[in-house]
Amino acid sequence: MSKRLTDQVTRGLPVSLSLNGRTITAYQGETLATVIMMSDDPVCRWDRQGLPRAPFCNMGVCFDCLVSLKSPDESEGSRMVRACMTPVREGLQVTTLNAPRETRS
Repeated sequence: MSKRLTDQVTRGLPVSLSLNGRTITAYQGETLATVIMMSDDPVCRWDRQGLPRAPFCNMGVCFDCLVSLKSPDESEGSRMVRACMTPVREGLQVTTLNAPRETRS
């Protein structure tokens, strides 16, 4: 389980977003991967053997952190993004490939 550093840290402003249908508070300057790792369920997807995969490289190389993202300012449907390369913003709707089918866009 991951833990946010709190001592001697200056946070960005809090933002509210949705992760797999649940409202989450994050901070400007964090990535979606941070939000996923801080959640109760840090699994992004399942591999071919059925084993859980969480964000892995955190630098945009491995694609293990792909998520479906819908932004409040986009009228079209969702798009796939790498969570480790995507900063949090107010109102984002994020769905991991691990999410129950009823919460997927």
